[in-house]
Amino acid sequence: MALRARPIGETFVNLGLIPTFLCPALLRPPSWPSLTPKCQARIQKRQNHVQVDSLPLDRSETAHGLLALPLQCPGCGAYTHSTNPHDAGYYSTSRKTVKSYVYRHRNIHGAGSTIEGATFNEIAKGADSGVLEALGLTRDPSRNDIPEAQPEVATPVCNRCHDLLHHHVGVSIVHPTLQSIQDIISESPYKYNHVYHVLDAADFPLSLIPRLQHHLSLSPQRSFNRRSKKSRYLHGRKAEMSFIITRSDLLAPNKEQVDSLMPYLTQVLRDALGSSGRDVRLGNVRCVSSKRGWWTKEVKEAVWERGGGGWMVGKVNVGKSNLFECIFPKGRGQEINFHDLRHAAIAGTTTTVSEASEGGSPAPEQEIPLLEASETAEGESLSENSLLPPAPREEQYPVMPIVSSLPGTTASPIRLLFGGGKGELIDLPGLARGDLEQHVSEDHRQDLVMRQRVKPEKFSIKSGQSLLLGGIIRITPITPDIVLLAFPFVPLDGHVTSTEKAVAIQTQQQPSGVPSMAKPGVGELMALAGRYRLEYDVTKQRTGPLTAPAAVGLKAHVLPFVVYSMDILIEGCGWVELVVQVRKRDIGSRTRTADDTEQGEAFPEVEVFSPNGKHIGCRRPMNGWLLGGEKPASMRRMTARPRRSMKGVRKNTKRLVRET
Repeated sequence: MALRARPIGETFVNLGLIPTFLCPALLRPPSWPSLTPKCQARIQKRQNHVQVDSLPLDRSETAHGLLALPLQCPGCGAYTHSTNPHDAGYYSTSRKTVKSYVYRHRNIHGAGSTIEGATFNEIAKGADSGVLEALGLTRDPSRNDIPEAQPEVATPVCNRCHDLLHHHVGVSIVHPTLQSIQDIISESPYKYNHVYHVLDAADFPLSLIPRLQHHLSLSPQRSFNRRSKKSRYLHGRKAEMSFIITRSDLLAPNKEQVDSLMPYLTQVLRDALGSSGRDVRLGNVRCVSSKRGWWTKEVKEAVWERGGGGWMVGKVNVGKSNLFECIFPKGRGQEINFHDLRHAAIAGTTTTVSEASEGGSPAPEQEIPLLEASETAEGESLSENSLLPPAPREEQYPVMPIVSSLPGTTASPIRLLFGGGKGELIDLPGLARGDLEQHVSEDHRQDLVMRQRVKPEKFSIKSGQSLLLGGIIRITPITPDIVLLAFPFVPLDGHVTSTEKAVAIQTQQQPSGVPSMAKPGVGELMALAGRYRLEYDVTKQRTGPLTAPAAVGLKAHVLPFVVYSMDILIEGCGWVELVVQVRKRDIGSRTRTADDTEQGEAFPEVEVFSPNGKHIGCRRPMNGWLLGGEKPASMRRMTARPRRSMKGVRKNTKRLVRET
């Protein structure tokens, strides 16, 4: 069997295909004659062809030295190489974890042994004596033809992933395009595929990929028609899609409150889908939290039941890798018997062999790696034109992709198999989301990511004032004679000042003591991102006891004022909840335009300025301040009797003391 060489950077890594002569030989009937000397010489020649390099670790890395390392970095998916230390996938043998992994690899196989020989010994250990006699082999009672067990050593990650985990420094990769994601999924070896469109709850729905279903040729969403099909086959395959909203713990403090927001989230998603989302059911929307474990178990069970190919698609920093670790079905390897060994090798999975004792009771399971570090599954090639990497060997508890706030951590698709070949989960690189972090200084780039729910501060913005967020976002009300309330759910410092001073601070025209995270020279790039009308009526939600049925119980239309609201979204950071109360008699006196509603209402408007006029969006209000803002006084304090004064008791006590 010939070996192939795949160019990776400027190095060439020898790649041996699956030694298929091992499995068919063991499956031969016992009546077959033993192997001929010519066949045995051919087997020995193949075993000696792939040698594990015995060079010391302190010498320069060579192509043979990479044989002991994984083909891909398990943290970011980049191919292993030894050319550029600053690129993803570079391994340095000076690290302790890399040394331990290589030494364990050599202790298992030996300096002069081969990968095929070690695999053959592992299979021969569980084979029947009659099969070994038919092959002309005898088992050594002292050694049992099995190398000594070595302690498990986790597969090391590349230098870039190591720096991201321990030092929080790194360089993001070039983000792929939607066309490249489509080409990767088109190479799926499975007939049944499922795409998990991952969205971020922090700026939902700005992380939505428009028309993803159309670009990936997926089954259309099920409509409201009761005769509509749940799924259909396209080009001989069935590919479905579901929406998963991650980091839901940023929306509300409790899981019950997040569950109550599901109708709201579905409606917001329907608005973001546009005309294509009007007549679809959207019963495939999940809101999960990997940090709190909300609804991740249900998604994991769905991944296990579906099987086939599961693809994680989304933009950068939406939580794909963190969700991948939570929903991957670990420890669910399906036991494969000895006669299914060949089929498992073709599928590129890890076979579980149970040693049977004399009484027939199975011994503890032991994983046999059918694919070594530089081997691929039979039938899969490492063609340079292929975007999908080869399937690795299956493990019960594999190394998961690393989780980092750096945009573009995943460099290449990461494939992990489960269920004894039942399916696999693939983490794809994230699409470009925006370059807001490029306009922020190096020291404050980590502050743009909202890691936990923010308890916002209430800002009151009067006419002629503006709200600055981090010195890079400015919100200015343009409707006169109103008082705007702002609740920023963002990890940015807020400051209210006059509009003239806010413009000078944002454009960096004059120094100020207001904290700003903008880089020098970014002030020239500030532009208008848009004018937004606060057109959603939230009078019933915001008036409290006036409209509460258990209190005054007034109807919202009889009140002399109207409360309007809108959520301003900042891409990758969070949202700002804007609320304004307007008297009804002032609504009709304002100047109306052609963009106003049919009733002739002139809604309050605000202007938002940001770098290059981008990274800003809007949605209908969620009223997040009511979910976790100021807590009202407890009902016990409001209804309990007042505490009795102790002034008279003290006087009587002193009088009794004097008399006695």
